[in-house]
Amino acid sequence: MCTMTRIQNNQIRSIRPKIGVVASALMTLAGVAVASGATASSNVHTIKNAITADTALTGSITVDAALTTQGGAGFANAFKLIYPNIKVTMVTAGTGSLETQLSAQQQTGHIEADVVLFADPTDMDTIAAKGILGSWKPSLKGRRVPANYSGKDWVGAFTFETVMVEHPGMANPPQKWSDLTSTALKGQLAIGSASYSGTTFGWAAELRTLYGWKYFQTLKANGVRVEQSTTTTGTDVASGKVLVGVTLDSVARSLEAQHANISVVWPKDGTVPCPATVGITKGTANTTAAKAFVTWLVSRQGQIEAAKLGYDAAYFGATPAYPMPKHEKQLNVNWNRITKFQTSILSDFSGIFG
Repeated sequence: MCTMTRIQNNQIRSIRPKIGVVASALMTLAGVAVASGATASSNVHTIKNAITADTALTGSITVDAALTTQGGAGFANAFKLIYPNIKVTMVTAGTGSLETQLSAQQQTGHIEADVVLFADPTDMDTIAAKGILGSWKPSLKGRRVPANYSGKDWVGAFTFETVMVEHPGMANPPQKWSDLTSTALKGQLAIGSASYSGTTFGWAAELRTLYGWKYFQTLKANGVRVEQSTTTTGTDVASGKVLVGVTLDSVARSLEAQHANISVVWPKDGTVPCPATVGITKGTANTTAAKAFVTWLVSRQGQIEAAKLGYDAAYFGATPAYPMPKHEKQLNVNWNRITKFQTSILSDFSGIFG
């Protein structure tokens, strides 16, 4: 059973209890704000001084977001500084769980979400093909749009980078994805579930292309720990359950901001970039407010907020604390190909890990 959280009126209610003290400390994402004097932080102050809150626009929206509860709350609270009379309810969970929920709601004839924010393009294309998304997209005119950041019914919002975190002081710490198959890591590695986590799906699909399924069969034989989410893999390392975890740069930044006992590894064979995708639902009764949220998210102020929360902004050059080192390699993921073979990839992944 996955964790799904509803954030409403700046209050957080979890459907099931939090996963523990380490996770609670980890996910205070507001604490990942860019350090004093950093470019993004300076830009935020400039924007706050230059923009007056729009009190004329009213309404309410529900956003299905593949984010942590704190990440969802961070975006909702920042948006409400600009649009104080729009009520925002954030429903946060893994991409796979949200996609299943939306499909089930479609069958009943009532989709609750007005905005969908997923962690990868594959499931966004799936719900678009089902007719869940509307055709409207915000204008990205004048912006340098990265590859894979625009679909038929959605646009990219920001970027997740799949990285490793490790326990400091390891004798021979992994430096590449291929190092994770070492018998030295037997029972000491945690990865996410491709069925639950959109970013993990992208990572698994790309490493399958590079190394084949034998790579994952070796991980299984070595006793890899498979968690639902990349948040949990990060906390597994921070709590000492395992020595190494495959997680996201945003999770790693939050851990670093909380002074967790971890080190971030930018794999020498390349991080796996994954665009977060956003669109509005077809037939939403809150079109104006939904469009305002999506437009804000890809605006300069929305991108700076994404950077403050530890995500890699897609536009305007806003940078998070602890950015990816400039010399590090980024893999070129073919999301169109991955989407085409999504069903078979998930089936093969589940066949190995259950």
